[in-house]
Amino acid sequence: MKKIVVLLTFLMVMLLFAACATGEAEYTADSNEDSFEEDSMDSNNEEDNSSNENNEDASDTDGAVPKGYPEDLVPIMDGSRIFAGGSENLDNEKASVWVKLLSPGEPEEVAAFYRDILSGASDMKDEQLGGIYFLEGTLEGKAVAMKITEQTFEDGFPTSTLIEISGIDSVEKEKSSTSSDIGKANTGLINEDKIPSGYNKDLVPIVGGSEINKADEMEYNGNTAYVLVCYSKEEKEEVLKFYKEVMENAKDKEEGTLSTGSYYLNGSLDNAKIYLVIGDEDVHDKYKSFYNMTVEMLGQ
Repeated sequence: MKKIVVLLTFLMVMLLFAACATGEAEYTADSNEDSFEEDSMDSNNEEDNSSNENNEDASDTDGAVPKGYPEDLVPIMDGSRIFAGGSENLDNEKASVWVKLLSPGEPEEVAAFYRDILSGASDMKDEQLGGIYFLEGTLEGKAVAMKITEQTFEDGFPTSTLIEISGIDSVEKEKSSTSSDIGKANTGLINEDKIPSGYNKDLVPIVGGSEINKADEMEYNGNTAYVLVCYSKEEKEEVLKFYKEVMENAKDKEEGTLSTGSYYLNGSLDNAKIYLVIGDEDVHDKYKSFYNMTVEMLGQ
C-alpha cells in the first residue's frame, strides 16, 4: 500500500513538472526517450536482464530488474516492459523490492500468469475489485503483493502490474568513493532571479553552476510547492550524489531508476517533501544533465 501511495503522489508531481516545463525544457520524458507521466514509482532501469530457468514466459523483458529482485521466485511475464523499480532496506536486515511492469496481455491474462506463480504460496489472497486484481501470498518466507490493472498510458501494453516483495536479504547500495562538492551549492547560478522568493535554498540547495530554466510557486495538496527545472554541466550521477547527500537524513526516502535511464529521489526533510527526477540533457550541448525538482512545504 505504501508504494501505491507513493506512485500516485509521484504522478501528481510529474504532472506539475509537465505543466511547468514548456518548449525545449519540457522534460516529461517525451523529450528524453519514453514518457513517465503515469505513476512513479511508477519508475526504473538497471541493466540485469537475467532469464528465468523455471518459466519460459519470464525471460524477454524490455527494461531491467531492480537490484535484489528475485526473478527465480517471481518471474517477469514474457514481453513485459519494466517501467520502474526500486528497493528499500528495512530495520531487520531485510529489504523490500518492487517493480512496475507494463505487459502486452490483458489484465485477466496477467492475473492468471501470476496466480499460477503464487499457486504454492501460503496465506494466498486473490481478490478482484472493479477490474483490478489483487494477489498476495508468502513464497519461501517472502511476502509477495501484486496489483494488476488496465492501463491506457502506452499503446501495446494494456496492463499495468505492480509487484512488491518483502523479506529479501538487504540490498547493498552503491556508494561513491568521493563526496560531491556541496560547498559550491547555490553558487554561479544562471537565471537565479527566476527562483521564487519563498524558496529555501538552505534546505534544498541547487547544484552550483546550474541554469534555472523554469521555476514556479503553486498550491499543491493545500500547501505551497516550488517547482524548478534546471540544467547542469555535471553528469546525472554527480547530481544524484549531490542530492543524496542533501537528503542523507530525510525520512521516507524512495529512490530508483526510470525506464528512460533517469533517476528519481523522494523524501521528507524538515518541513518539506522533496521530489526529484534527474536525467541526461540531450538538447543543449553545454549541459550534461537536467533535474526537475518539486519541494512541497508542509503546513504552509
